[in-house]
Amino acid sequence: MNTDGVGVSDHTPFREAKIPAVNIHSLTTETLPLLHSQKDDFAAIDKENYYLTYRVLSIYLVFLDELLK
Repeated sequence: MNTDGVGVSDHTPFREAKIPAVNIHSLTTETLPLLHSQKDDFAAIDKENYYLTYRVLSIYLVFLDELLK
């Protein structure tokens, strides 16, 4: 899901400085309205989506590690 224009994230200063950055998250179209709302708390986390995001990130890091060897 593309979150451009949704709000500021930790990657924003890098992108503004023209430094390549990736924003990795577990947001879905269903959970996006929760972002920065009063319901944005630990209970709102979809554990399956969070775990899938972790797996994607892990695979991506292994790919980068192999690429840079």
